[in-house]
Amino acid sequence: MKKILFVETATPGVHIFSLFKMPRLGSLILATILSKKGYKTKVILEEHKPLTREDINDFDAIAVSCLTSSAPRSYEIIKYAHELGKVVIAGGPHVTFEPEEALRSGADYVLKGEAEESLPALLEALNTKSSLDAISGLSYMKDDTFVHNKTEDFTLSLDDIPDPDFSLLDNDWQKGWMMKIIPVMTSRGCPFDCTFCTVTQMFGKKYRFMSPDRIIELVKKYNDSKHLLFFYDDNFTANKKHSKELLNKMIAMNVQFKWIAQVRADIAEDAELLTLMKKAGCIKVFIGFETVNPDALKNIKKGQTIQKMIDSVKKIHKAGISVHGMFILGIPGDTIATMKNTVRFALKYKLESAQFLILTPFPGTLEYKKYRDDNAIILDDFSLYDTHHAVIKPTELSASELQTMQIWAHKKFYSGFNTVIRLLTGKFVDAFVSIYASMILKSWILTNKKYLNAIKDTSASKVDFSLDHSFEDVHPDLKLPLLMRLFVKK
Repeated sequence: MKKILFVETATPGVHIFSLFKMPRLGSLILATILSKKGYKTKVILEEHKPLTREDINDFDAIAVSCLTSSAPRSYEIIKYAHELGKVVIAGGPHVTFEPEEALRSGADYVLKGEAEESLPALLEALNTKSSLDAISGLSYMKDDTFVHNKTEDFTLSLDDIPDPDFSLLDNDWQKGWMMKIIPVMTSRGCPFDCTFCTVTQMFGKKYRFMSPDRIIELVKKYNDSKHLLFFYDDNFTANKKHSKELLNKMIAMNVQFKWIAQVRADIAEDAELLTLMKKAGCIKVFIGFETVNPDALKNIKKGQTIQKMIDSVKKIHKAGISVHGMFILGIPGDTIATMKNTVRFALKYKLESAQFLILTPFPGTLEYKKYRDDNAIILDDFSLYDTHHAVIKPTELSASELQTMQIWAHKKFYSGFNTVIRLLTGKFVDAFVSIYASMILKSWILTNKKYLNAIKDTSASKVDFSLDHSFEDVHPDLKLPLLMRLFVKK
């Protein structure tokens, strides 16, 4: 068994980031590791190229990466590959917390959490018919019984992870774009306990970092003005000393590319750090503000204050860096009034872009256990767990009201008036995103009419609605509105 196909399953529907599709790095890194060990590997990103039966036929084994919203589609692929007699391995956040669900769907093996060491070990054991007992995080069935191996502590050095080999992708995933967006991962783990997040459960409570020298080695191959790097790290500046050392090395190498990173609001407490980020090419930061409702912030254990959020935006803007705000609507304690205040915050402090997502109880989170125990989950179809559909009954309002608020939030933030303001102030990229977001919102409403009607019954404890997940029902490439096509070369 030497030919392994990796599949990043498509998520259904369209949303604000449908235009900016980037590969998740997990499958690509694993494929790179196996390729260096002599395996023939290929990675299919279904967001760009739908998986075909012929793709599966050409390989001995198929490794499917599952997000919660892509799980139903993943299980159809798993079922079909299993029927063809292929060895099927499932991984990713969703099956890490629902391994038995994946095994019942036809997966032969599930690898929970990080798999850079466990996947090669599993393939070696299968090829040599050795014992599976010592493989960390492995789940499988033996004599009709579920077997769950212990998941060992996180000991993998991130410096030992190879640079992702983008040539293993089955297609040119950025063909036609004038600037190449490169995803980069330099750290894992998080010490915080936000109730809506699975990062701690997936990667541990302790931050682990690539060394600054290793990061420079990784990014220097993209050191020209044609590349835009997006640091996938959940908190790129978690260790300020480490970050400053890296940024100084980037400045010393005369960095030519621009970059974006995810950070926490407390980044603004260090003026020197912001100055170095700007000098090193940072053009925008993504910050999870979540809400301006103090009670809601406490309920999700965010560990930040409204004043810290305000100070953060002001200081980051003063440093010449744009801010993308990430907000959650429907947190326990939220009302229509508090959610409107959250949108007003984004407008008042002139965030360049924003997304307003619906609180979604992903398996593995404290929210999932809470809403399941309270019988407050109204939709069971995991393909709707994409933070754009209301799948819960919130504490202070109905699911329909929550969904209406999310639509209103995006309409308000990306209104024609605000788009004109962005144009007049010279923020042309932000104006482009604003126009695009408005078009996508209209498309989303049009394609979700049945869902929107289904959740109108405020008395229902369960809503009878789901999407089709048959193997043939491949998620199509997004058909861009005419105006958007002008920005993409064919």
